[in-house]
Amino acid sequence: MLVPNTIVYAADEKTDVQILQENIVAIEEELTANGTDVFSEISEMIVEYNEMLNNTTVNEEKQQITDLVSTLEEILSEYISYNEKGNINERFHIIYTPAVAAVIAYFNSNDYKLAAELLAHAEENTKLNSTYHLIHSSLVKKSATLRK
Repeated sequence: MLVPNTIVYAADEKTDVQILQENIVAIEEELTANGTDVFSEISEMIVEYNEMLNNTTVNEEKQQITDLVSTLEEILSEYISYNEKGNINERFHIIYTPAVAAVIAYFNSNDYKLAAELLAHAEENTKLNSTYHLIHSSLVKKSATLRK
């Protein structure tokens, strides 16, 4: 049924890749406005996790931290490749890893340590219904919400 005097607009036909690229740019611009960037934030996380690795004696925790560092290094490498050459290893899709890198950097820059950690873990996790023990679990314990 047509409704008289109605204007109909077609939806913007942007592709998923275009939307992801726009989101990456938006995050990069916000990070730049705050004096940082994706490379710096992820590099900072790698340094932080390596320091944690040097300070732990628990083998399971060491492996978990090593896995996160490896994942972050891979994400950073693919982000750099995407940024510099427009060339990316097609793990899932040419744009997904750089988008994940940008979001992880955004989380870290806003001190959302748990969110950054969980997204990095999700990027490398291949086990369905696996249990994950937070490396930054002390942040949860300090939470006012948890103490209630």
